[in-house]
Amino acid sequence: MRSIALGLRFLLELALLAALAFWGFTTPDGALLKILLGVGAPVLAAAVWATFLSPRAAVRVPGPLLVILEMALFAVAALALTGAGQQTLAIALAIAAVAQRVTLSILGVPAGLTGER
Repeated sequence: MRSIALGLRFLLELALLAALAFWGFTTPDGALLKILLGVGAPVLAAAVWATFLSPRAAVRVPGPLLVILEMALFAVAALALTGAGQQTLAIALAIAAVAQRVTLSILGVPAGLTGER
């Protein structure tokens, strides 16, 4: 069950990156800004995730702060979807993010994904 939950979490992380890319590429401004935002926003989110949230994160932060940072990234992605006119997807992403964190907590998976921290 834990492996399935972690696999679904990975898919949710990919959805977060896709939401940011979608928002960036659908901005009403010029092509250069669309490319910068469409590529830059997911890269920045991935860098934050790798630095603070991954099991091999370079910066170790306490569990509660990890959960806050994780939920903040998903909130930004949901807001980006809202800004791109995708309210239903934004709500679905937000609900899925909270549900996966609750599920992982119930399964005993600490923030940061694994006990390797």
